[in-house]
Amino acid sequence: MFRNLLVTALLFISFAVSAQDNKDTFVYNYNFDVNSDVKVIFDNHSCNLDVQTSETDKIMFTLTVNVDGDSDDVAKVDNFLKNRKYNATKELVKLSSSVYKSLQGTIIPSVYTSIKVTLPNGDKVKLSKLDVRATLLIPSKASLELNSSASNVVLDNLQSLKYNSDNDKVIAKSVKGNTIIDASYSKFKFDNLENVSLNLFDTDIFAIKAIDIECKSKYSEIEIAQISDIVINGFDDKYFFTTLANVNLTTKYSNFKANQTKDITINSYDSDVEVVSSALLSITETKYSTYKFGSATSVNITKSFEDKVNINNATNVVTGESKYTSYVFGSINNYSENNAFDNNYTINKVNGFKLNNTKYSDIDIENITDSFFVNGFEDNTNIANTSSAFKEFTVKGKYQKVKVTIPDSLSATIDYKSQYGKCSVPSNKFTLKSESGDTDKQHFVYAKSGNNPAQFTLDGFTINLNISTK
Repeated sequence: MFRNLLVTALLFISFAVSAQDNKDTFVYNYNFDVNSDVKVIFDNHSCNLDVQTSETDKIMFTLTVNVDGDSDDVAKVDNFLKNRKYNATKELVKLSSSVYKSLQGTIIPSVYTSIKVTLPNGDKVKLSKLDVRATLLIPSKASLELNSSASNVVLDNLQSLKYNSDNDKVIAKSVKGNTIIDASYSKFKFDNLENVSLNLFDTDIFAIKAIDIECKSKYSEIEIAQISDIVINGFDDKYFFTTLANVNLTTKYSNFKANQTKDITINSYDSDVEVVSSALLSITETKYSTYKFGSATSVNITKSFEDKVNINNATNVVTGESKYTSYVFGSINNYSENNAFDNNYTINKVNGFKLNNTKYSDIDIENITDSFFVNGFEDNTNIANTSSAFKEFTVKGKYQKVKVTIPDSLSATIDYKSQYGKCSVPSNKFTLKSESGDTDKQHFVYAKSGNNPAQFTLDGFTINLNISTK
């Protein structure tokens, strides 16, 4: 024991306790001299806590307790708090604002009832009111481990924080550095977050700005105005962002909304994603989800299953594989896909459209300006308008139904080759250049004179082609 006392003395730790009895209000002050990078472990329960930082190498902890009850019971509370000791060295300080070990009743101020309290030292008291408030001043370079529940918490600028929260309401300025927040049933409001790991359950997060965030969440709501470098793994969440960059989103049963994104990767299951403007969009794997984008550039969809994709304006959209998916595009430059199965494509305007391998798909294009390619099985293609500068149209496969309207001004060559099937072109506009085979194996070549004619090629089995002009 003497050795421990000597070590404590050599550490020059100052510890001061004072108690002031103001009817039923007691104030306890604890002061510690510490290293600037001290680790502080603080246990907080049912307490309004205010954490501040300073440039001094001191910890100042003030606990204010407002209590009503029989004088003997109040005295027991005061006696416990006056004599409570804390473990403290220059490197590590452990503190607590908890006044009770267990409690029966409620301590909500508007509905105070009789409260049966067991103090941490085992004493049992009966109170009619218990209100606890604390302020904690720590060095700016200190690392704080905060274990808190059922409390209102205010945090100053912190550089290192590990926060275990349950049913807290938190307002914080700037939290950056090595920070981990595990929270359930809580609400957080931050000015700035940087280099933070979030593990959330039924928790709300609001922040003005965030950088380098890793978030795992369930049943939570996250709203951040400006964010970059974030990894999200969510389940049944709601996300609201203004601007994002470098985002990796994996989510189930969630709603995701953003105004502007850049370099976003999405893996989604039965979720709704809505973005006003997006650049460098990558959807790696998605099922049963709905996507709505105002504008998007460089869109890459690796694998889609029974999704709904709606993009108003886009440059290039590339899809690897999709099944039972509905695509609705306003105006896009180019669309290409390797494998499509039972999809629907509704496009207002497109420059180039290409499906390398497709089955049972419906393609409806209002306007196409440059080229069209489909190699498929039992697809339906309906093109309402091709531009006067249209260049190339190719359909290959089996059981294809093709209907195309071209302008009178477009010169074109039609090379139709199909076993079975029908070829219908306006005879007053096109001249039959060659014909071979019988009804089982037909080969027709039509031409409409002019410079740089568009090339229409149809080759396969039971291809039904209908070309009209206007």
